[in-house]
Amino acid sequence: MNSTDSEGRTPLILSTLIEDEKWALGLARLLIEYGASISRRDKLGYNALHYACMQEKTLLMNLLLQSLDGDIHSRCYKGNTCLHYAAILGNISIIQLLVSLLIKYRISLDPKNKYGMTPLHQAWKSDNINCGDFLVEKGADQMIRDPSTKQTASELRQVALSKPADPKGKPADTKQEIARILGKIAMILPAKAFDRRNDPTYVFNISGIEYFRQRRPTGIVRAKTVPPGSWRDNIASLWTQYESQCSRAFRKPAVADPELEASNSLTRNSVPPLNRRASRLSMSKSRTNSVSSDTPRRQSVTRRPGMPPLVRTQSRASFALNG
Repeated sequence: MNSTDSEGRTPLILSTLIEDEKWALGLARLLIEYGASISRRDKLGYNALHYACMQEKTLLMNLLLQSLDGDIHSRCYKGNTCLHYAAILGNISIIQLLVSLLIKYRISLDPKNKYGMTPLHQAWKSDNINCGDFLVEKGADQMIRDPSTKQTASELRQVALSKPADPKGKPADTKQEIARILGKIAMILPAKAFDRRNDPTYVFNISGIEYFRQRRPTGIVRAKTVPPGSWRDNIASLWTQYESQCSRAFRKPAVADPELEASNSLTRNSVPPLNRRASRLSMSKSRTNSVSSDTPRRQSVTRRPGMPPLVRTQSRASFALNG
């Protein structure tokens, strides 16, 4: 599941490069269920989370974040995290997903890239005022200075507000860089609508299932699967077969003789229940009377308070005779 190609990309990374997000979502979920790792990175340091974020695939990002098995602040070769790229692109939906997970695990909202810039710097440098304000609202630090301009994040916001609005919506340099990175990657296109691979009948015919395509020959009556008799008889016969198969010798279990069982039940029930107690009492009295009368009884010994208990090391008869 985590094998790589010449560029170090795993099948999960390649699934994020599928142009249709629904196809990418289904394949990514299947790969994750079978053990694909999200934290594996390619030669440029990008993992599946980076590529999904750079392509602004919100559904795919939600799936990857729910199944994340590594560091959410995993960095590419430039030190940018997913939060950096989401702030550059100005995608507030992805930023909300990332920030909610960061707050849940108490992770900082101000990771610095290789150039010392935080996501808040990137948001306001890319003129994404709403994204920057959202990060500040959730606890991002405004007093960290940008190493290149020596300005704090709050000062960068004032600069962004003072810029005139561009009607053409020209992207910032960082957005052009993301487009250049994705332009070097060959995107995976799904099959066209008229492609035979989208035809269920064609897929069914090449699946190798011959049994369901066979027609039932005429004139053949299907045998009954249920033998005649009640369901109790069927269960009894199935249980007998189960016992014989589960025994170590593969033999049927031994069954008591019915006549012997009947005689034993008659013997047990021959004495009425009310007279059983009387019979046991008479047997105990006979055992008591069988003791010889010439056996001397034990004399009662009275002890004063404070005397130690008697040590019974002798038999009853010798104890009585010796006083």
